[in-house]
Amino acid sequence: MKDRRSFLKLFGLSSAAIATVDAHGETVIEQHRDVPVTGGPIAEKERELETLKSYNLFRTGWLYSALEIPRNSMRSSYPNLFGYSDYFSSGDTVRRPTLADTNMERPGSLPMPEMFAVRRIGVLFSGTTLPALRAAFAERYTLSFYVGSRRYWEAPIASMFGVGEIENIDRSALGFVNLEIPLIIPSGQQFNAMIQGTPLSPHGRIRLWAVIGDIEMAAVY
Repeated sequence: MKDRRSFLKLFGLSSAAIATVDAHGETVIEQHRDVPVTGGPIAEKERELETLKSYNLFRTGWLYSALEIPRNSMRSSYPNLFGYSDYFSSGDTVRRPTLADTNMERPGSLPMPEMFAVRRIGVLFSGTTLPALRAAFAERYTLSFYVGSRRYWEAPIASMFGVGEIENIDRSALGFVNLEIPLIIPSGQQFNAMIQGTPLSPHGRIRLWAVIGDIEMAAVY
């Protein structure tokens, strides 16, 4: 299993920045507006948490999936993030994703006996995307998260960032919201994220990663 915590290093963040996210992530997230889980009663989520008793919790980590939008080709919808989709394609050639794209080992699901408890959902913009462009994109687009065909969560991308965070030209823009109750993804269960909104025209190149965290699990046999 790949180290989910190492992906921030790929995006040019310093070790100090990584330590801040790992050690003080809760404090940072608490400064942002919480977004409630949608799509089911609280009691159902509490029953899902009971499955934690059958698994070893062994690592805090992240799953991430890239979205790259070339100049002047923005769409209204980008479905199937975490499923590799067509965003790792070049013309008629589908290329194998690298760690710069995703740390998912298979498209859209986790291998046996891997499980994942999603407590945080967010977006990381590449430092190569112009701050003004990523701020405009965040104001126009939302991020949704699905397990199977069911949408469990949705929020405007802009709501994941505090004032001034997304316009900081000196570093990548990283924003999260935290779920009120963790969403547990079992082995083999299909899941994906979708980004949708109103396209900008004209615009430049945008690169970002949808990110979910942060407890990995393995089944107890």
